Amino acid sequence: MNTGNYVTILGTGNALATRCYNTCFTLHGSNGELLLVDAGGGNGILSQLDHAGIDLCSIHDMFITHTHSTKELQFGFVATLSNDKKLCCLGDEPYNPLCRQYAENADILMSEAFCLYEDRERFLPYEKHHSTAIDAARAAEELHARTLILYHTEDRTLASRREKYTAEARSVFSGKVLVPDDFERIDLV
Repeated sequence: MNTGNYVTILGTGNALATRCYNTCFTLHGSNGELLLVDAGGGNGILSQLDHAGIDLCSIHDMFITHTHSTKELQFGFVATLSNDKKLCCLGDEPYNPLCRQYAENADILMSEAFCLYEDRERFLPYEKHHSTAIDAARAAEELHARTLILYHTEDRTLASRREKYTAEARSVFSGKVLVPDDFERIDLV
């Protein structure tokens, strides 16, 4: 059955989040393929998959973006979807200009946004090799992305996160901005 491409967000939080699950998601292909990106840490992923109605045995592949060590490489990926849309996941760190050829002109750009710029002194994103929502949005604008999905955030502002992160990103990015919650489905059209 052809159901189109979509992402199920299993977690949106950074490594220290306790009010939402650590960042991970599934990418659903139009022909039933299922890619798990990261796992959030520990066996909690099993509960997240169950809550989202995703059978563990249906996962075809898994992509790990990082190991939470500054000595290890961080990875992102580019996927061409069945509708010829280009999805670029930057992984767990800010956009690296060395990856421009892969990220440029993405229809969907997925980027971590550890906190708002106004909260940078509280959450210290730069010390942790992360970016703010406005940093991610500036990169998306420079790369000519069409849609920006922000995730991997702090969890102290969940009640206002979507509104405030979206506003900050829209101040410099002309495309569509999405700030999902855990278990949200995003159709990739």
